[in-house]
Amino acid sequence: MSTSILVIEDSKALRLIVEHSLSQAGYRVTSAEDGSEGVRLWEETQPELVITDIMMPERDGIETIREIRRQKPHAKILAMTGFYHSGSIDFPDMLRRLGADDVLTKPFLPKALLAKVDAILKRPPFVAA
Repeated sequence: MSTSILVIEDSKALRLIVEHSLSQAGYRVTSAEDGSEGVRLWEETQPELVITDIMMPERDGIETIREIRRQKPHAKILAMTGFYHSGSIDFPDMLRRLGADDVLTKPFLPKALLAKVDAILKRPPFVAA
């Protein structure tokens, strides 16, 4: 049985690229186009990993991460963002503190995605500080 991954991304083009990369690597992929649909699918499927965009309509990625962590504190979550720094805010660091196991900064190559996915799936679950 292959590992299941839920991809939550509002950009259809990027969602399809991520789905294809993960499927080609042997993962079972389910996807959603916003955080509301993503949380609903997560509750139904309980995947081993969630990959979520941050800036989305309906429910953003931060709200999505918080809701998943509320329901399952040890869920494995990879956040994707196009933001790296905004003034003095280091977005990847902030997202890790908010509950993401790791952060993938856009744009990225498929091999970077697969390396992050592999690393998260191998490590112990997130434990909030």
